[in-house]
Amino acid sequence: MVQSSSATLGITIALALTGVINYPTAAALVLGENIGTTITALLASIGANTNARRAAYFHGLFNVIGVCWISVIFFQYVKFVPWVINADVTQEAIDEDGVKTFPEITAAIAATHSIFNVANTLLFLPIAHVAARVLSRIVPETGVKEKHRLTNLDVRMLETPVVGIEQSRVEVLRMANGCRKMMDWLKTSIGEDDPDPKRVKKLFQLEEDLDT
Repeated sequence: MVQSSSATLGITIALALTGVINYPTAAALVLGENIGTTITALLASIGANTNARRAAYFHGLFNVIGVCWISVIFFQYVKFVPWVINADVTQEAIDEDGVKTFPEITAAIAATHSIFNVANTLLFLPIAHVAARVLSRIVPETGVKEKHRLTNLDVRMLETPVVGIEQSRVEVLRMANGCRKMMDWLKTSIGEDDPDPKRVKKLFQLEEDLDT
């Protein structure tokens, strides 16, 4: 199973380049991939705090609404994109091995993805505050104080291993700094006859945060 939207986009481009699918079919797949990629964020938001779940819901709402309005003008859209980038998606080429390809269709597919996201963002900007209120109703505050969690790890970054490794490195450094603070506070408290209650509370709170 391929979870990465970048990977599925690459597969779509490869299929179109070799003529297995035409440009309108590839454009439809790109729109579907934009909806499919929201599943990763929704799965990652399970058990997350309120704002994280709202962000995941907005990601889904953003892409689903975008695909809906693009679908209404789909046939005009698949004519508009090649016109913008001046690409002939039906132009054929024969490589050294005698294989027929469609070289200009790759740029058109990439532009289909980019123009969709840019246009959708411009559409949502004026109503961002309305979307925020709607999401506040869909995902209300829990009414309880939410615990701190590891701040630099994100399941969605598994799609990009290099970024995931860097996030892990930053998180290890953060935890190391937290442990160093705890040891400093502990050393100070042990040397005092009457340790500062606030410092002791902070020490236990930091320990709990690091264990979460």
